[in-house]
Amino acid sequence: MVPIPGAPGGAGALRALNSPVPAGVRSDKDGKPLAVRLERAWQRVAQVSDRWHLGPDEWWTGETVDRLYFTVRLDDGQRCTLYQDLLTSRWYSQRA
Repeated sequence: MVPIPGAPGGAGALRALNSPVPAGVRSDKDGKPLAVRLERAWQRVAQVSDRWHLGPDEWWTGETVDRLYFTVRLDDGQRCTLYQDLLTSRWYSQRA
């Protein structure tokens, strides 16, 4: 947790660090991301460096989770983690 700049002190002045945010993602037929929309602009995925699955059998999460994660490098050199929530088909991004 980090303080929200300019917010008055107290517990309400904290926000989660690097929380996932909804993202637009274009993917191929196998689900591999090809482009991601960040801050109103589409960027091409130059490289997928890692892929992993967090499935419903992950008992320690305390909730039903089924996600497919990708670590990607974008055309501009930015790295981010993308995941598709396989229960809702929605995509999310986290800046690395």
